[in-house]
Amino acid sequence: VDEAATQLESAREGLGGHPQVLAALGLAYAKLDRFEEARTLIEAVPDPDAPDGLTAELLKRARKELRPWLEAQSKRERKGQRRKGQGGKGTTETTGKAS
Repeated sequence: VDEAATQLESAREGLGGHPQVLAALGLAYAKLDRFEEARTLIEAVPDPDAPDGLTAELLKRARKELRPWLEAQSKRERKGQRRKGQGGKGTTETTGKAS
């Protein structure tokens, strides 16, 4: 997969934002656990609602690879928001004891 990613990076340099190249590189990055980069590429695919068959399949596979990571990201964000919302609720500033 490393070699494929290298070849796809070269193709991206030559072809720019071609949907098949972006989708394939996104899938390769997802398989290499380069999740943030994979998500960025998948989101960069022009007109993702009307891709050709190959691009659609590559996007489907890349999204499937990313799903566990995206769910974990979402869970971390929700957890962080809950912590912010609880920030000292029910305690006094000076003693830290419940009021």
